[in-house]
Amino acid sequence: MNAHVSLRGRFYEIDCFWEEQRVAIELDGGAAHKTIEAFEDDRERDRILSAEGFTANRITWHQLHDKAQEVADDLRKILTPYPSSNGSGALRPLSPR
Repeated sequence: MNAHVSLRGRFYEIDCFWEEQRVAIELDGGAAHKTIEAFEDDRERDRILSAEGFTANRITWHQLHDKAQEVADDLRKILTPYPSSNGSGALRPLSPR
């Protein structure tokens, strides 16, 4: 499901991307984040995605493997529109952590 997304003149590879819902999911394994540079790059991408109106979420390998049902339920909630006060669909807000 990797997608190449252009934001602010740069291309970013996003692991899972739902453009219509404006949701980006990154699947994080420990090997990809062993350097400060990789960590910083990921946080910059998250910040830019958020500033451009996308919901950016990270899921670890452990969460995906050991808590698959919980992750699936959360993704379903994140991607499911809910009715707004004016009757149009809107994205479900994320709960603060």
